[in-house]
Amino acid sequence: MTVTISNITNGNRTFTFSKTVESVKLLDMAEKAGRYLFSVGYGNHGTLEQPKTFDDLTSTEKLAILDSYIGTVLRDAAHTWHVTSAMEAARIAAEETGDFDMGILPKP
Repeated sequence: MTVTISNITNGNRTFTFSKTVESVKLLDMAEKAGRYLFSVGYGNHGTLEQPKTFDDLTSTEKLAILDSYIGTVLRDAAHTWHVTSAMEAARIAAEETGDFDMGILPKP
């Protein structure tokens, strides 16, 4: 996978993810991933009166499902790193100041 990041334009950057894969394999992977993601709630499912199946979606709608999922994965990973870093910093600070002793364990 290759990731490229554009120069800043109007305060924004464009991230591009690319991978060279045999066309048939890429289409097969995208199709299966899209079908799975649709089955767990991604994408336009229509209404109760006019429900949509995955096969009813346009190519643009199917690609939007994959795009949405990649965005979710990136945001979740960034949030997890942020929370984990904060927890580690708090643990280190507590150890350094002795604040980690809540008085429930005997002192060594």
